Amino acid sequence: MFKFPNISRSITEKFLFSRLLSILFLSIFLILMTIVGLDLLNGVSKEIRLDKERQGIVSQISYWKNIVSKQSSYRDGYIELAILEYQLNDKVKSRMYLQSALSIDPNFEKSRELESLLK
Repeated sequence: MFKFPNISRSITEKFLFSRLLSILFLSIFLILMTIVGLDLLNGVSKEIRLDKERQGIVSQISYWKNIVSKQSSYRDGYIELAILEYQLNDKVKSRMYLQSALSIDPNFEKSRELESLLK
């Protein structure tokens, strides 16, 4: 009767261990890739939402510029433009529109609040 050598059992055990280790690493890799993918998807969706908000603000700016070009003494139009530019983080344009509003009505409370915010 033929007997297998003693090392045959250890070869099989090593093979199973390396196979299980490979499966474990592959599983961890797939889990990490799923997490990274979901995080990326979340970031992209936030970016899309912020882009839509920005487009809305830009369209409002266009609307108020049109109003102010027709009625240059409309204080509230300049205030709205200053607020919208501030939301876009363009403080230079915001100050410019605020100065236009203050030149029309220097005592307007909302203008003073925005002025303190811009300093």
